[in-house]
Amino acid sequence: MGRMVEAQRGQIASLKALGFANGTIALHYFKLVTAIALLGSAVGLVLGCWFAVGVVGSYRAFFRFPSLDARFEPWLLVAATLVSVVAANLAAATSVYRIAVLPPAEAMRPATPPALQTFAWLQTIGSRVIPLQYIIAARTTLGRPIRTVLSTIGIALAIPLILFGLYWFDAIDYMIDVSFSRVERGDAFLTFTEPVSTDTLHELKALPGVLNAELQRVVPVRLRVGYRTYRTSAIGLDPGSELRVPRDKALQPISIPADGIMLSRQIASQLDLHVGDRVSIDVLEGARAVREVIVRRISDDILGSSVTMDRSALNHVMREGPVANVAALRIDPAQSELVWSRIKSMPRIEGSSVKALWLSLFNDTIGGMVLIGALILA
Repeated sequence: MGRMVEAQRGQIASLKALGFANGTIALHYFKLVTAIALLGSAVGLVLGCWFAVGVVGSYRAFFRFPSLDARFEPWLLVAATLVSVVAANLAAATSVYRIAVLPPAEAMRPATPPALQTFAWLQTIGSRVIPLQYIIAARTTLGRPIRTVLSTIGIALAIPLILFGLYWFDAIDYMIDVSFSRVERGDAFLTFTEPVSTDTLHELKALPGVLNAELQRVVPVRLRVGYRTYRTSAIGLDPGSELRVPRDKALQPISIPADGIMLSRQIASQLDLHVGDRVSIDVLEGARAVREVIVRRISDDILGSSVTMDRSALNHVMREGPVANVAALRIDPAQSELVWSRIKSMPRIEGSSVKALWLSLFNDTIGGMVLIGALILA
């Protein structure tokens, strides 16, 4: 708006010479600015409401709340519009005022280039070694230091915003690769209605199309140290597990201690635990027993929060035999339909999940919202 007013200073001066009052001229620009601000606010409100509805919808795909709706308070929409209109008019008022205070004869002349007394050396020395067009550019830039500094800061901040928006594409690809290719390496996971013996593992491996199968023992627990508690699930894995491989931040495999418990650094820090300390485990299933185990290792797990044990050690803590309640499978894609038809006929299977469906759901929800956010930042 400032540049437009400066470009039209001749027309403004002519109108003033013809008798138009400063208020009449200023009102014209205020109307123009208000119309632009209202149009931009309308588009922004529509896009903002659409974006809010999309964010709320993405939560519904993962959580079940009694009431989760996108609500828009009328006063908030009005307040946002007023802020935009007032800010735009304040910016226009500054530009119009500079022209309005000038006499018509003065305003009809082009604006005087900014003085460069402080940089007089530029004209003295520069005219001999620097082309004239560069001197004019330097005069304009250095003559309006506030505008130059603000423009520089704006450009400097715009570039990181664009990079931040594009960063999420690489971050999501990396997260998918780590979570679904390096840590969780199975193609499908079965959950049993009750713990099953190792005979089930042999049955699963014997199915045509199953390339590999492993059993896991997953137990909901509450870790307790004094007044500190942390609710999570303890995962029992077999030594040398290939379908779930705990990894550190360098993506190197983490070996599981033969006895005791392995905590991620995040959980250990929250509970103020160190290697060798004892932690109480409140089992949140079955008889809800209370056990006490020793912290054998604190890992820098790439996935953040995890509680991992050797499956035999977890079975010992649970006072049970060599049982499991989760199975991870690697399936031949060419025979997946045959595998699932056989699995459906097997008893004691409570549920199943397929990695490909996870990825599809993830890309349809989180991936889509991140794309929208990146476009807004860009």
